[in-house]
Amino acid sequence: MKKRILAIIIAILFVLGIGKEIFAEDSSTTYTVAVYDDYKNSNYFYSGYVVYASYNIEGASFIELSGNVSRDNIMIVLSSDYVDLNDDRYYNPYAQPFDTYDEMYISQSFDLTLTNYSSYKYLYFAEYVEILNDDEGINGSSIILSFTLTSFNIKLIYDKFIVEYNDTVTAYGNLYDVSDTSIFKVKSVNKYYIEVVSDEYTSSYLKKGSYNVLYRIYDKAGNEMYLPLTINVEYDEALSPTFIDNGIPDEVDITSPVSLDTIKSYLNAIDKTDGNVTDNITFNTNYDVANLEIGSYYIEANVINSSGYGSYYKKEIVVSDLSAPTISKTSITSSYKTKLSVDDVIEMISPTDYTSYSYEVVADTYTTNYQSIGEYYMNIKLTDSYGNTNTYKIIISSVDDIAPTVLVQNINTTTSDLLTDDEIIASIIVSDKTKCSVSLDRADYDNGYTEVGSYKIYVTVTDSSGNSTTSAITINVIADSYIKYYNNTIQIYNDHSLTEEELITFLRSITDYTYDESSTSTIESNYFKTPYEVGVYDVNLTTTDSSGHEYLENYKISVLEYEVIEEDSNGFSDRLGAFFKSILNAIMALFIFLFHFLF
Repeated sequence: MKKRILAIIIAILFVLGIGKEIFAEDSSTTYTVAVYDDYKNSNYFYSGYVVYASYNIEGASFIELSGNVSRDNIMIVLSSDYVDLNDDRYYNPYAQPFDTYDEMYISQSFDLTLTNYSSYKYLYFAEYVEILNDDEGINGSSIILSFTLTSFNIKLIYDKFIVEYNDTVTAYGNLYDVSDTSIFKVKSVNKYYIEVVSDEYTSSYLKKGSYNVLYRIYDKAGNEMYLPLTINVEYDEALSPTFIDNGIPDEVDITSPVSLDTIKSYLNAIDKTDGNVTDNITFNTNYDVANLEIGSYYIEANVINSSGYGSYYKKEIVVSDLSAPTISKTSITSSYKTKLSVDDVIEMISPTDYTSYSYEVVADTYTTNYQSIGEYYMNIKLTDSYGNTNTYKIIISSVDDIAPTVLVQNINTTTSDLLTDDEIIASIIVSDKTKCSVSLDRADYDNGYTEVGSYKIYVTVTDSSGNSTTSAITINVIADSYIKYYNNTIQIYNDHSLTEEELITFLRSITDYTYDESSTSTIESNYFKTPYEVGVYDVNLTTTDSSGHEYLENYKISVLEYEVIEEDSNGFSDRLGAFFKSILNAIMALFIFLFHFLF
């Protein structure tokens, strides 16, 4: 921009003639000189220069002269010697007014440009004459010499260059060669060079309009001058090809923009002489699909026929957001235990848009029914920042994905009593939203139930939604009917005895503690020293779990004579134990129900 302003300023200065001095004499002027004879005894009446007029030219690099003189023999003399036109001695014979000078005769009609005379200070119109005594004025006092100068102009140019050129050219769509400096007719004191300083045209020659090119002329002495040139790009409709727009869009959607190749395919060019010249079209555009943003873009096209005439086309394309937000899915699934908020649903359907968006629920059957298994819907209206909107119906399936809650308890039995499936299933408590089925894996127990020990039965409970829970039941098998337990006392008849392992297995089966399977137990009692001797013995059971915590339980073991029966005829102790066991089972069932309902 600065270069362009500089070019304009320089062009104005050049036109106004800054750095130049002009003398103009449009009317006729007659110059007359009287030559006196002071040397009557010589052969010549007068011999030397007759000076008619003078001009100060000091410092001028160029001198432009034009005009007309009334007769021949008038010359231009350039010199640094000052001639006083009022000093008569310069018109006496043998007087030489110039020590150093250059001279040239001019024709009666002259138009001159003088260069390489900057070392002189004055320009004179003069005439060299030799007048013999025999000619005229013998013994006379003077001779009159004169000439008439008309339409005279003298221009003093103090620049180091004189450049003539047409500062405006026209290009018809075809590229003008700005590097061609032959348009400049240059006169210079020294050898010169011309270069392009700034160029608005070359990058824009396809566009109709006016463009500035700035040149610089310079020499090695450091002299320089700037030369502005205006190039007008025009088109001759009668001679240029015609563009045909077959549907280049005015507006495209940024979410699915039309490709540049597609846009180009919509433009054709037809020439009256060359026919279809579409293949000759050249394009210039800032429309790039990979880097589009909301805004305006342009596509420019130029085509030139075989005669060198061109046409220009420009189209503005507006890129806008024309699409409503989209979502990744229209159906989602959630547990009946979890109530989805609108934000939860939005996150699950993942809306996308070029800009930000807002949402609004316009219909909803899910929120009030989510705890009931089934399909519901939520209609959500999505609106982006440009006002594009769409409403989506989101199907929400409320499903049972919670596995059944199963509470099991260890079962004590004897070597002679093989537990049935119904007996085992009757010992577990199940809580679930739907109806459940139960399956048993009892291989471990079935293979060893006739031997005293602990065995596992695995219970798998599956609800109608396919959720399942597997739990392990420990079956403690003891010898048949020779051992009983009540009031923290183990009763055994002295016709049998218990090993440490058998007693540990029995006590772990009746304890109130729940141990993990990796826990270990040890037992201490004097019973093992005299197991058949009637009496009451202390029993201490110490259990260590996987975390290293110890639990100490104290029992007693009572050894009775075989004939003694410690129960009434109605089997009161067994019935009492069964009664307490049924109460315990009812309490556990109530606890599981409350836990499942609350949590």
